[in-house]
Amino acid sequence: MSGRPNATAVGVLVWLGFALVACTGTVAAPTVSSTLTPTGSIAPTVTVSASASPSPTPAVPSPTADAAEGEMSRDQAVEVCLRLHDEYGTAAESLEPTGTAQVYDRTVEPHWLVLIPAENSYGPGYIECILGGPYSDPVHIGVGEMVDESVTDEYIERTRTVNEGL
Repeated sequence: MSGRPNATAVGVLVWLGFALVACTGTVAAPTVSSTLTPTGSIAPTVTVSASASPSPTPAVPSPTADAAEGEMSRDQAVEVCLRLHDEYGTAAESLEPTGTAQVYDRTVEPHWLVLIPAENSYGPGYIECILGGPYSDPVHIGVGEMVDESVTDEYIERTRTVNEGL
Protein backbone atom coordinates (compact mmCIF):
# COMPACT_ATOMS: atom_id res chain seq x y z
CA MET A 1 0.00 0.00 0.00
CA SER A 2 1.30 3.48 -0.78
CA GLY A 3 1.85 6.18 1.87
CA ARG A 4 -1.14 8.25 0.66
CA PRO A 5 -4.69 8.09 1.97
CA ASN A 6 -7.21 6.11 -0.06
CA ALA A 7 -8.74 8.70 -2.42
CA THR A 8 -12.14 7.01 -2.46
CA ALA A 9 -12.39 6.97 1.33
CA VAL A 10 -11.38 10.63 1.55
CA GLY A 11 -13.85 11.56 -1.19
CA VAL A 12 -16.73 9.78 0.55
CA LEU A 13 -15.92 11.40 3.90
CA VAL A 14 -15.71 14.86 2.35
CA TRP A 15 -19.01 14.26 0.49
CA LEU A 16 -20.68 13.18 3.76
CA GLY A 17 -19.36 16.33 5.42
CA PHE A 18 -20.92 18.52 2.74
CA ALA A 19 -24.18 16.55 2.90
CA LEU A 20 -24.24 17.24 6.63
CA VAL A 21 -23.85 20.94 5.91
CA ALA A 22 -26.74 20.91 3.48
CA CYS A 23 -28.93 19.69 6.34
CA THR A 24 -27.55 21.69 9.25
CA GLY A 25 -25.96 24.95 8.20
CA THR A 26 -22.41 26.05 7.68
CA VAL A 27 -19.13 24.18 7.57
CA ALA A 28 -15.48 24.87 7.99
CA ALA A 29 -13.17 23.58 5.26
CA PRO A 30 -12.47 19.86 5.76
CA THR A 31 -9.03 18.90 6.98
CA VAL A 32 -7.35 15.73 5.80
CA SER A 33 -4.56 14.15 7.80
CA SER A 34 -2.88 10.78 7.92
CA THR A 35 -2.09 8.51 10.82
CA LEU A 36 0.45 5.71 10.80
CA THR A 37 -1.19 2.53 12.13
CA PRO A 38 0.66 -0.11 14.17
CA THR A 39 0.74 -2.40 11.10
CA GLY A 40 2.63 0.23 9.12
CA SER A 41 -0.22 1.37 6.84
CA ILE A 42 -1.46 4.91 6.65
CA ALA A 43 -5.08 5.60 7.68
CA PRO A 44 -6.72 8.76 6.36
CA THR A 45 -8.59 11.04 8.77
CA VAL A 46 -11.01 13.65 7.52
CA THR A 47 -12.43 16.20 9.93
CA VAL A 48 -15.47 18.25 8.94
CA SER A 49 -17.08 20.62 11.41
CA ALA A 50 -20.55 22.01 10.89
CA SER A 51 -22.60 24.48 12.84
CA ALA A 52 -26.34 24.94 12.80
CA SER A 53 -27.51 27.89 10.79
CA PRO A 54 -29.55 30.58 12.56
CA SER A 55 -33.34 30.61 12.32
CA PRO A 56 -34.69 31.68 8.96
CA THR A 57 -35.03 35.41 8.57
CA PRO A 58 -38.63 36.48 9.02
CA ALA A 59 -40.45 37.86 6.01
CA VAL A 60 -41.20 41.02 7.95
CA PRO A 61 -38.16 43.31 8.19
CA SER A 62 -36.64 43.92 11.60
CA PRO A 63 -37.78 46.94 13.61
CA THR A 64 -34.56 48.91 13.45
CA ALA A 65 -33.74 48.10 9.82
CA ASP A 66 -36.82 49.88 8.50
CA ALA A 67 -36.86 52.97 10.67
CA ALA A 68 -35.22 56.03 9.15
CA GLU A 69 -33.06 58.23 11.36
CA GLY A 70 -35.35 59.76 13.99
CA GLU A 71 -38.29 57.58 12.90
CA MET A 72 -40.11 55.50 15.51
CA SER A 73 -39.27 51.80 15.46
CA ARG A 74 -41.70 48.99 14.66
CA ASP A 75 -42.27 48.29 18.39
CA GLN A 76 -42.79 51.97 19.11
CA ALA A 77 -45.36 52.15 16.27
CA VAL A 78 -47.40 49.43 18.00
CA GLU A 79 -47.17 51.25 21.32
CA VAL A 80 -48.24 54.57 19.76
CA CYS A 81 -51.08 52.86 17.88
CA LEU A 82 -52.49 51.42 21.10
CA ARG A 83 -52.14 54.78 22.84
CA LEU A 84 -53.91 56.62 19.99
CA HIS A 85 -56.65 53.97 19.89
CA ASP A 86 -57.28 54.50 23.61
CA GLU A 87 -57.35 58.29 23.12
CA TYR A 88 -59.77 58.25 20.16
CA GLY A 89 -61.86 55.19 20.98
CA THR A 90 -65.09 55.02 22.91
CA ALA A 91 -65.11 52.88 26.02
CA ALA A 92 -68.53 51.32 25.31
CA GLU A 93 -67.74 48.90 22.45
CA SER A 94 -64.08 49.47 21.73
CA LEU A 95 -62.04 46.55 20.45
CA GLU A 96 -59.64 44.98 22.94
CA PRO A 97 -56.32 43.61 21.60
CA THR A 98 -56.19 39.81 21.47
CA GLY A 99 -53.09 38.98 19.45
CA THR A 100 -49.70 39.99 18.16
CA ALA A 101 -49.56 43.15 16.08
CA GLN A 102 -48.75 42.96 12.38
CA VAL A 103 -46.60 45.90 11.33
CA TYR A 104 -46.07 46.70 7.66
CA ASP A 105 -43.50 48.99 6.10
CA ARG A 106 -45.32 51.47 3.83
CA THR A 107 -43.89 52.81 0.57
CA VAL A 108 -45.48 56.22 1.25
CA GLU A 109 -45.48 58.41 4.35
CA PRO A 110 -46.37 57.90 7.13
CA HIS A 111 -44.07 54.93 7.39
CA TRP A 112 -46.04 52.24 9.27
CA LEU A 113 -49.29 50.31 8.86
CA VAL A 114 -50.15 48.64 12.17
CA LEU A 115 -52.89 45.99 12.42
CA ILE A 116 -53.61 44.54 15.85
CA PRO A 117 -56.00 41.57 16.15
CA ALA A 118 -58.75 42.52 18.58
CA GLU A 119 -62.27 41.66 19.66
CA ASN A 120 -65.38 43.13 21.23
CA SER A 121 -68.91 41.81 21.88
CA TYR A 122 -69.62 41.94 18.13
CA GLY A 123 -66.75 39.60 17.31
CA PRO A 124 -63.19 39.68 15.96
CA GLY A 125 -61.66 42.67 14.24
CA TYR A 126 -58.54 44.78 14.01
CA ILE A 127 -57.24 47.99 15.47
CA GLU A 128 -55.63 49.83 12.56
CA CYS A 129 -53.18 52.72 12.57
CA ILE A 130 -51.26 54.44 9.81
CA LEU A 131 -48.51 56.41 11.45
CA GLY A 132 -44.89 57.49 11.42
CA GLY A 133 -42.55 60.24 12.41
CA PRO A 134 -40.58 60.42 15.63
CA TYR A 135 -41.83 58.55 18.68
CA SER A 136 -41.97 61.80 20.66
CA ASP A 137 -44.18 63.52 18.05
CA PRO A 138 -45.95 60.90 15.91
CA VAL A 139 -47.77 61.70 12.69
CA HIS A 140 -50.89 59.69 11.90
CA ILE A 141 -53.45 59.73 9.11
CA GLY A 142 -55.64 56.98 10.41
CA VAL A 143 -56.58 55.34 13.69
CA GLY A 144 -59.58 53.06 13.68
CA GLU A 145 -61.22 49.71 14.06
CA MET A 146 -62.12 47.24 11.33
CA VAL A 147 -64.13 44.04 11.12
CA ASP A 148 -62.11 40.92 10.55
CA GLU A 149 -63.31 40.30 6.96
CA SER A 150 -62.13 43.74 5.81
CA VAL A 151 -58.46 42.95 6.30
CA THR A 152 -57.48 41.10 3.12
CA ASP A 153 -54.13 40.80 1.36
CA GLU A 154 -55.38 43.25 -1.26
CA TYR A 155 -56.41 45.75 1.41
CA ILE A 156 -53.03 45.50 3.13
CA GLU A 157 -51.12 45.93 -0.14
CA ARG A 158 -53.18 48.94 -1.17
CA THR A 159 -52.88 50.56 2.26
CA ARG A 160 -49.11 50.01 2.20
CA THR A 161 -48.70 51.84 -1.10
CA VAL A 162 -51.21 54.72 -1.29
CA ASN A 163 -52.72 57.44 0.87
CA GLU A 164 -55.64 58.31 -1.40
CA GLY A 165 -58.99 57.23 -0.10
CA LEU A 166 -57.78 56.41 3.38
